[in-house]
Amino acid sequence: MSSASISAREASWLGALGRIVFPPHMRCSICGTPLEVPLDDGLCPACLAHMPKIGAVFCPRCGLPDVVSVKECPDCSHLPGSFSLNRSLWRYQDPARQAVQLFKFNKRVHLAVTFATEMVANLFCILPHGYDIITYVPMHFQAVRQRGYNQSEILACELAYQVGLPCEGLLQKAWLPVPQHQLSREERLQSLRDKAFSCDPKAQQQGLIKGRILLVDDVFTTGATAHYCSTKLMECGAEEVAVLSIAR
Repeated sequence: MSSASISAREASWLGALGRIVFPPHMRCSICGTPLEVPLDDGLCPACLAHMPKIGAVFCPRCGLPDVVSVKECPDCSHLPGSFSLNRSLWRYQDPARQAVQLFKFNKRVHLAVTFATEMVANLFCILPHGYDIITYVPMHFQAVRQRGYNQSEILACELAYQVGLPCEGLLQKAWLPVPQHQLSREERLQSLRDKAFSCDPKAQQQGLIKGRILLVDDVFTTGATAHYCSTKLMECGAEEVAVLSIAR
């Protein structure tokens, strides 16, 4: 583990309070190997090395692997306008998929430190523009209550902490009876089209929805969520919206 990674973890936004609410396991979330940093909870160097990287060929806009142009991308053809680009750390395949699911469903929230550190090193540094604010894909308050947290919010806060940008909740989400990961592309588009997202009135009153916004999510699947979130942000005053995600 690099010294830069250690310092980022020690200065984590999650901090002491996060360790009380979500106690770390002090072992690699994938293989169980004890980690070098006390009170840490993430991925060991060996498991990080085996994450399924997205190669040099991917859709220039949405980041879909093995697609050479936007015109040939099966997802971008359904997503006119809205976000300028998405960049993801890994393909949504094991062990990355396992790590995301642990983070999302099993309260392994300290994985946000690993994910954010990798985003800073591999994605944030190559974005074509500077960004003014970081936000995240919202969950309905009942869903947050059931799960205990919004994983995208935790990741966005950690990323913002590491790069020195403000992180604000700019969007709200209506209740959706069926989780998006259980729907097909067409079903996702339909369910999200029906006023699933809106801009947060307080964020609008405070004039926060402006300039270049970086939207953070856990998994970029069909792009429907990113599209409708970005559309709302653009309607409310954003100049540009780009997306960072853990897996694609």
